[in-house]
Amino acid sequence: MAKDSGQATVSSRVYEILRPYAEGIALTPETHLSDDLNIDSIELVEVGVALEKEFSKQFTITSLKSCPTVQDLVKLVEQTVAAEQVQSV
Repeated sequence: MAKDSGQATVSSRVYEILRPYAEGIALTPETHLSDDLNIDSIELVEVGVALEKEFSKQFTITSLKSCPTVQDLVKLVEQTVAAEQVQSV
């Protein structure tokens, strides 16, 4: 059960980072970062910096570009956070 609440926390934190880019658009897992939110490469770097500050993890621009939707971005963050936790055990 703790894992679910942790995932919800990651998800809600990612949504909060993306909210400023969603002017008048409801964020859903299927929301496309480029097509729906019009996030360009510079803004994607800004999102990456915000994610790094929020989660104290590094995200490469290549990994961020491989995430077309909000759901994909959440999964990337969850996997990065989980991988770091496994390495520290």
